[in-house]
Amino acid sequence: MQDVDCDTKAAIREFTDHQYGPAAPLVRRYLDDLEQGRKAMTVLPPQVTYKSRNYDDRTFPYLTVDNIHRWQTQFDEMERLVADSPEALSNVRVLRRELDIATLWKWFDLKAAHPTYFDDHRPIAERIAAANNDKLGELDVATDDSLIWFAPSWATNLEIGSRLYFPGERNRWEAWVSLKFTGETWGGEGEDLVVCGRVILVRQTD
Repeated sequence: MQDVDCDTKAAIREFTDHQYGPAAPLVRRYLDDLEQGRKAMTVLPPQVTYKSRNYDDRTFPYLTVDNIHRWQTQFDEMERLVADSPEALSNVRVLRRELDIATLWKWFDLKAAHPTYFDDHRPIAERIAAANNDKLGELDVATDDSLIWFAPSWATNLEIGSRLYFPGERNRWEAWVSLKFTGETWGGEGEDLVVCGRVILVRQTD
């Protein structure tokens, strides 16, 4: 986004229509709900910022049982709408991942309130695992010194240009990434981290 004066709603509509196909209107409703939840936090509790490595009710007061249940049923409908479009379905499931993680955080409360819907946590955990090993997007390797950068360090990068740039040819690649979640939030020990385990690039020939 380079035009800070652009029509924001039009830009969001254009992107979501392209990314999520028939599910786009429901995606926009979900994103608007999240935005309204954040805007309602006009006064932050002490030591709370607008982001957190951990899920907690002080930082995410809008992640209530009722909201999570409503959003999960909306995502069920989104997946139904894009069932015939593998790319849109993949994008919807990647978007759903954060809600699925929040669902596991609130699992016992959700199961108590909606025992029929939240009867088994395993499909949700499997959906998270599948989304963590999914298509990241497509990229063009424009020069022979192209790099892929990994935050937060500028020194952390993967040199791809010298291996994947072919002068005069179509240098477009599908990028797939495998992520690993470590730390207490994800059921492990130590600091919460999201680690890039593997990047797979598939050359596009058509």
